[in-house]
Amino acid sequence: MEENSSIMLERYRRDRQKLLEFIISSSNLIKQVRTSSGPTLSLSDINLDTLSADYVLNCINSGGVLDVAEATNSYYHELEYPTMQIYSQSGNSFYTLTQSQLSRSPPKRRPPPAGASEKNNVAAQSSNQAGRISNHKIASRKDENGFKVGNVMTRPSKSSESGVVPLLGLPHLQTGLSEDDLRESAYGVLVASLAFSRIEVLCEQDRKKEKSSKLLAGLKGKKSREVVLQARYQDRNLELLNTIRTQMEVSEAMDLCIRQCLTRCASRSSSSQFDVLQIVLGLIKSITRSNFPNEKSYVQWKNRQANIMEELCCHGHLTEEYTTVKYSIGKIRNAREWDMMSPSERAEILHSISNSASKIFHKPGYGDERCDLPGGHHLKVRLYEKLLSSVFDILEEGQILVEANEILKLIKLTWSTLGITQIIHDALYSWVLFKQYVQTDKEDLLEYTTIQIQNVQAAESLYEEGECLLCTIEWRDSVVRLNLVPAILLSMHIWCEGKLQDYHRHFSQKPSKFKRILTFAMATAVVDLNVFGELTETDGSTNDASRLIKMYVESSVQAAYMLVLNGLDLKSDIERMHPLALLANAVKLVAEKEFSVFSPVLHLWCPEAGMISATLLHQLFWERLRPFIQGISSLSQDVKLVLSAAHMLDRELTQLYSFSFHGNSLHQPFKVELDHFQIGDVSASLILDWSISQHAYILDWIARVFDLELWEPLTSQKKHAGSVVEVFRMIEETVDQFFGLNLPVTITHLQALLSLIIHSLDAYLSKMGCQLVEKSHLYPSAPSLTRSEESLVTIPRKKMVELKILDDNTINTLNQLTLPKLCIRLNTLQYIRNQIVILEDSMRKSWGLVRPAVK
Repeated sequence: MEENSSIMLERYRRDRQKLLEFIISSSNLIKQVRTSSGPTLSLSDINLDTLSADYVLNCINSGGVLDVAEATNSYYHELEYPTMQIYSQSGNSFYTLTQSQLSRSPPKRRPPPAGASEKNNVAAQSSNQAGRISNHKIASRKDENGFKVGNVMTRPSKSSESGVVPLLGLPHLQTGLSEDDLRESAYGVLVASLAFSRIEVLCEQDRKKEKSSKLLAGLKGKKSREVVLQARYQDRNLELLNTIRTQMEVSEAMDLCIRQCLTRCASRSSSSQFDVLQIVLGLIKSITRSNFPNEKSYVQWKNRQANIMEELCCHGHLTEEYTTVKYSIGKIRNAREWDMMSPSERAEILHSISNSASKIFHKPGYGDERCDLPGGHHLKVRLYEKLLSSVFDILEEGQILVEANEILKLIKLTWSTLGITQIIHDALYSWVLFKQYVQTDKEDLLEYTTIQIQNVQAAESLYEEGECLLCTIEWRDSVVRLNLVPAILLSMHIWCEGKLQDYHRHFSQKPSKFKRILTFAMATAVVDLNVFGELTETDGSTNDASRLIKMYVESSVQAAYMLVLNGLDLKSDIERMHPLALLANAVKLVAEKEFSVFSPVLHLWCPEAGMISATLLHQLFWERLRPFIQGISSLSQDVKLVLSAAHMLDRELTQLYSFSFHGNSLHQPFKVELDHFQIGDVSASLILDWSISQHAYILDWIARVFDLELWEPLTSQKKHAGSVVEVFRMIEETVDQFFGLNLPVTITHLQALLSLIIHSLDAYLSKMGCQLVEKSHLYPSAPSLTRSEESLVTIPRKKMVELKILDDNTINTLNQLTLPKLCIRLNTLQYIRNQIVILEDSMRKSWGLVRPAVK
């Protein structure tokens, strides 16, 4: 993302230059161009990057006379303006209140109402002295445990987005030096360090090219037969230097120019001490127009050197020396005037810059805490950062070169020139590694960064290093100014904090990275804002870590909850489900992820992390569930879904809460048990009412199927009635619905269910009994018994047969009670007996799952 931004910036600068070049060269628009040396007709004398576009347009309207000096002053003056944004269709504009050189990209949102929030500037005299901060407290409500609840959430930092490198807060480059400018200048410092250390920077072939113009033709031919060109990189240092040149994208022609020039400068100097200004002055003195393929390239290179000198020298008070340096740099920028000067005049101007700059640097009070840019340290830090970046393979991002350790040894030669110490090196190297990790997401780089951070923290002068340079960082609705080394650690911590304040979004798909980022965040937590709004140093104690973890948990849980709320109504319309049921299910997923992935890691630094997240999720959902519960009158489908989802969420939150509570003696002010949603109290009477309504429904259904029953076998294998199958289907569905409510049930509810089953079967058997007749109606009367004796003569007597008159209903019933139908009824009774045993076993298992502690 940063690379794309750089490309877009370069494209914008190129288009801007072409447009200004077209405007200035048009005689009908700009009639005359004036410089400090008088009128000019050559655009090569003008640095188009430092011209104010508004000033040029005003010149067109006012007569067409362009004063380059005034246009340049207007350009730098405009840099101090606040950023203006236009987002409305009507074209309404507003200015942001932040300083443009310290701000990120302008906010893509409407400005907040007046007085909504304020930025608080914290100017720390040194990083170990905390300034007083008056933090603006965000309106929120806290519960008895101190958690923020409601719809207010901490917004993660923009730098937490993937690929977005956090800002270090270095002072702004006033001259607008590009990345290419910094890379080439940093490479020149490295070559100078090698040359002044008497390390050869020219190979044999380059040295011959340099001396060939000075040798006589006869001498040149004398050795032509004996000398065989050796390999270009026969010396290891030359090989490493060439590798660095390739990584820093310096052209071979420019590289040769720099090496030859700085080699001559080093040979003429008896001292090994030099600074960046001397390097630039030496380059300007030795490199001429003939070293470049065209005029434009030479002008761009010369303007780059002028910008470097201006960044180094022109940040002091308006003194005589400051004016001299500014005037002399202006002469160097003027290509026509510079080319017309004699070598002695050029040398005099360069000597004047050197003397004036030396007086500026040695003025009393220069470089104290009142000045953010002493000696161009902000530029030197950037140059050293570019040198450190050369350890990465330019063709494969995130890959460190095999020669990295050797390259770092060469780069170490620049320490005295750039004002680098061991701890500053470790801090900046960790910063370079970290930025590359953010861009490439290579986890090995994070491990290397962690090692470097350990080296930084091992130093006793952590907070004193880099006192000559103050970095300005936006952090937690405040602007903090710190020394270089703690600022580097804080910038890395801010990026980690942005991730951890919404760790549910950043690490749910990559849980393995969560522990590494959290560990790194704890390692880089060097400063903090205490409850009194003071900037304090952290010592890595348990209390500091626990306080950070609590903040991360509260922020991430609220962010995850707010993400669930977004689009909830639309999702409810699509799935045709009550929004609260969807919300409960989504929050349950958040709690599950918290329990299985995040809490085991957070527990290492903050044992009560699970209790914090469980309590906060409980409170957030309860705020929306309470009004719904108060309006419940019956167990409708929506009520069943919502109460069931809330009950399952309550069980998951209880599990999460218990995970942190067990084995944690420091549970104050937490309770032994999490407050529940009291779903059982709300649903107790509703379940009984539902059982009663289900009973009435089953009885109605029994009456219907019984009237349609013909008492014929269901199939040839199943010789019982079909109506009894329907009855048990209704009973089993009711049982499944009862246990599928996922609501708290008690013995009373189970007894009500059993009563429903018994009365339903009793109603069915009663109807079956009503279709039967008395036994006496099925068989004829028994004949009278006769007895005989041997001594008596048997006299047969006829007995009168008693006839019974049956009513029509009995006759119809008897006509229906055929032998097969009686068998079907008997099989139906046996089926009922078997199904009751199966149903009882199923209910016992379901009850054990719902209430495992109750027999």
